[in-house]
Formats: sequence, C-alpha cells, structure tokens
Amino acid sequence: MQPLYKRHESRAFERAMYVKHIGMIVPMFKLFLNGKGVDDIDTRDVREALDKLTYQKSIQDACGDPLELYIYNVRFVNNEDRSEVKFILLASISETDIVVETTSDAPYIYSSKGAVTHMFRGSKVAYVDGYTSEPTNIIVGPLPYPENITETEVLIEVHAAALNPIDYKRAEGMISLMYPEKFPLKLGYDVAGVVAKVGTKVERFKEGDKVYGRLSCNHVGSIGEVVVAEELDLAPIPESVPFTVAAAVPLAGLTAKQALEWVGLERGQSLFVNGGMGGVGMFAVALGKHYFGAEVTTTVSSGKIERVKQMGASKVVDYTKESYTEVLEDTADVVFDTVGDAEIYRVAKHNSSAVSIAMLPDGNGLELFRHESAPLSLFGKAKLTAAKLIVTAVGWYLTRGFRSKNIRYGYVVMAPDGHELEKTFNPLLENGTIKPAIANVYPFTTDGVQSAFKELMAGHVAGKIIICVKD
Repeated sequence: MQPLYKRHESRAFERAMYVKHIGMIVPMFKLFLNGKGVDDIDTRDVREALDKLTYQKSIQDACGDPLELYIYNVRFVNNEDRSEVKFILLASISETDIVVETTSDAPYIYSSKGAVTHMFRGSKVAYVDGYTSEPTNIIVGPLPYPENITETEVLIEVHAAALNPIDYKRAEGMISLMYPEKFPLKLGYDVAGVVAKVGTKVERFKEGDKVYGRLSCNHVGSIGEVVVAEELDLAPIPESVPFTVAAAVPLAGLTAKQALEWVGLERGQSLFVNGGMGGVGMFAVALGKHYFGAEVTTTVSSGKIERVKQMGASKVVDYTKESYTEVLEDTADVVFDTVGDAEIYRVAKHNSSAVSIAMLPDGNGLELFRHESAPLSLFGKAKLTAAKLIVTAVGWYLTRGFRSKNIRYGYVVMAPDGHELEKTFNPLLENGTIKPAIANVYPFTTDGVQSAFKELMAGHVAGKIIICVKD
C-alpha cells in the first residue's frame, strides 16, 4: 500500500497555493488508497483515509515540520447515487489540519490540533490573507462556519452586501494602525439578508426576518454566505425594499445622518455637500433636503446633474466646467466635506459650521477608529502616538482656512445603529423619498468581487457598488 501522504519539499510554494482560493488549486498531487488511483476512489476508501488521519502519530510522521502544508486532490463517487464529488485535503499540524471543499454549496472543514477530531461546516466569504492594494489578491473561498453566536447576536444568511472605501482601505492595512487585526481578514461592513439564527436574548428579530445593517468591527465579513451581527446594529427591511437597495444604505446613510446631526443642520439653512453622487454624498443631499429641510447645493460631473437633482439638490455645480469655490464663495450656512477638499471652507460663511468624513483636524481623531476589544501592543501604541503627531501637523495646516473664517469644524466617524436605521431610513425608503443610486451589481464570485473592488478603487463611482450573494 502506498503512503497516504505525499511530501512536497517547497513549503513556500505550497503556502502560496493555500493563500489563493483553495478551489483553484490544480490537481498536482495524487492520492492513492489501497493501490487505487484517483479515478477509482469511492466513499469507503475516503472514510478509511480519514480514519487513518485521526492518529496524531501518523500525521507527525508524515508531516514532520508543523508549519508545512500537505495538499491532496481527491475525487470519489458517492455510493448511493453515484454522483461525482471532488474535494481537496489540506493538512497542517499547527492550525486547521484538513480542509475539504466539495463542488456543492456547503464545503466542510476538518479541524484539529495534531489530529482530526471533528468535522464542521464551512462557508464562502471574501477575504485577504495579507495586506494588499491589489484587488486580484482578494480571495473568495471557504472559512469556518460561525456555528456559535452569543445571546445578543444574530446569524444572517447574506443576500447582498455593499462596498465602501473603508473596505479596500482595510484590506490595504490602513486600519491596522488603530487596532491589530488577524488573518484571514474578512471584508464587508454593509449587509442585507435573512435571519438564520438568533441569540437567547435577541428580542427584535426571529428566524426568517429580513434585516440590514452596518456590522461592527468585531463582525466584519458581509461579503460572504453568512455573517454574524449584533442585534443593536440591525434594522428590519421594509417589505417593498429589495436586498440590493437595503444593502446600499447602512454605512453611507448613517454617516451622512450622524454628520449632519453633529453639525447642527436646521430647517431652512443652506447646506453645501461636495461629491453629491458619491456613496455618502447622495445620502447627505437626500437627507439634507427631505429630512432636515435644508436648501442643498452640491457638485457633480456633467452626466450626473439630473440624477442628483432628483435626490434633492436645489443647485448643482458641474465641477468639470467651473470652480465651485468661486461660484459659491461665502454662501453656505453649513458645509459637508465628503472627499477631503481643504478648499471647501471658501463656500462657508464666516462664523458658520463645517463637518468632514475625510479630513482629520488633528491626531486625536485617530482614536475615533479605536476599539476597546483590540488593545495595542507597546510598539503599536508608539506607532499610533507618532501617527497622531503627524496627523496633527498636517490637519492644522489643512484646516487653517476654517480657522481664518471662525468656522466650527469637526470630523465624524459613523457608529452602527439599527434603531436609527429603522427610525430614519425605513419610512424614507418605503415612501420612495430616498432612492439610493446603484452604480453596479456584481456576482459573488472571485471575478465578481475583484471587479467590484477595482471599480471602487478607481474612484468617481456614481452611487453604490453591490455584491449580490444570493438572489
């Protein structure tokens, strides 16, 4: 009988293969059981093989170095209906020992420390296995299924997820300065789907309910088949609202609402928003007009003027043809900077107010991204302190124009809030007052997710980019 394990001397090569989507690994390794070739293996042979793997000594003898990975491509025929199933075995001592991915919708993962002790389900999700600025490095593959949830959590079967700039910035490692993260790093904050399971103390939702929300930093991973969320971060989806539309709202909508509340926008005031057809900008325009009762002016390019007027803008400046700071100088009671333009202060009146989601006034703003559940190491604290000093110097320079006009200036980071979503956005979505612009909808495939991130990172997207996970 030939050995169950087949060694490969290039550990770096095998690691690189694992970093990529497991389902893309080509059948470079063959497994022979009881003298049978790959084409002849059936379920009994596979069962025998897995039984053999339950012995820790056998794995250690075969693998040696705990850090090495051993990959096998297996194909067998189901004894009952003779249907063909393909999957891959991946073994390592120190972490998840064996991964089995089938051609079905429910991959399974065998896990243990040194021996195969149990089998649990996996689910596909978009993630990165290292910080990257290349969308082609984003993986769509199986990771452990979230079997256990806490008493206040909700398990969601995802139907749609929306992309936001924070998604690619997080993949690039920009958030790691504020709190450490572990790999694989799941992607996606905005979610819309159906409740699959609820914690014992969840009161607002039950299995089968349609929900949407912005996930907290502890639950990121909405671009996947399932995701866990806190009950407080979710809201019910109005019956008439599609999943793709609901997914477009949470992060961008709540950011706009909370920023306009911070700045104290009042009915009848003049509001200027730059980037009126961006993710946050379009919600700022719509809320400014229909929720706060302000007169809204914004900037877009030529082809987006009519659409932004439908959102609620009273006056629109085509920034490709004229300078908005010259046309609108000293006209706004409130300005909302969504793109990080230091010259926006020119539009604000003296002694007025301004808010930004893209330009920090000082280093203390970095603390707004911190989370108490992710303490920094001593080195991490040193890096954060240094970053604060740099941001303070740059912020002081960039905001000098606001100080020259005695403009109250602030920076806002959105906080997830399911109750606010339900109270503010559900009525506006139901009656059609707010209709989020959808730039593109991509399928939940490797190519689809990577293409969606490419479009997002290219900039100047008119509306939201959506990943359709399930129809």
